[in-house]
Amino acid sequence: MTSNQFKVNYLMMKSIKEVLASLLLFLAALFLTAIAPSLLLRYVYAGQQLLAEPKLLEYIPLGSFVIAILFFIYTLVGCFIRSRKIKQLMSNLELMGDVDVSTQLTEKEIAELESIVDDAIAQKKPAKKSTRKVARKTATKTTKSTRRKTKKS
Repeated sequence: MTSNQFKVNYLMMKSIKEVLASLLLFLAALFLTAIAPSLLLRYVYAGQQLLAEPKLLEYIPLGSFVIAILFFIYTLVGCFIRSRKIKQLMSNLELMGDVDVSTQLTEKEIAELESIVDDAIAQKKPAKKSTRKVARKTATKTTKSTRRKTKKS
């Protein structure tokens, strides 16, 4: 995996993580809005006689949703910036094509590799011919020896 591919994967995973965090924050804001006022009335203001609704009960839903919306906007901007970076890295990957080994090797190393391959190909061809001749010779020897044995008996 090249560094560009790694960066693309990292940015995609980071975007997914941020979106999930934003959704969880919205869910937490909903629970806080629904549960916090009743808990405050039950435990904090339980012994007091209230003539008006406390301002804290009004600010809890407002504060939780403002925080959730601000984090959501932060997440959208971050995802937009990461998606632009991902597109740029993907275009770089397409321009480079697949990773080319020859770009990392010197001309001397390439020449050595080519000579090794040429030697291996040259050695392979005679080896096939010699094994065929050896196989034919052993096959004819076995047939001759079996003929002699049958003639003697």
